[in-house]
Amino acid sequence: MKSQTFTHGNVADEMTYSNFEESDIQAYVDNMLEPRDADRIKKIINHNPEANRQYHRLVQQKKMLRTWWQRSVN
Repeated sequence: MKSQTFTHGNVADEMTYSNFEESDIQAYVDNMLEPRDADRIKKIINHNPEANRQYHRLVQQKKMLRTWWQRSVN
């Protein structure tokens, strides 16, 4: 999902906080980003409601998968 739209002031803010893909957020959740990229995605998550929803959905999904996996191997 590229270029989510979120108006939060000026055009620079809109471009900064709307330039992400769901795979960026997934990589952030999985702790797979370099520190600079992780900081950028964290800012997007904190300022863009859609990115924030995706982040929380992916965190919940990861928790559910971890629980399922732990139960299935025991």
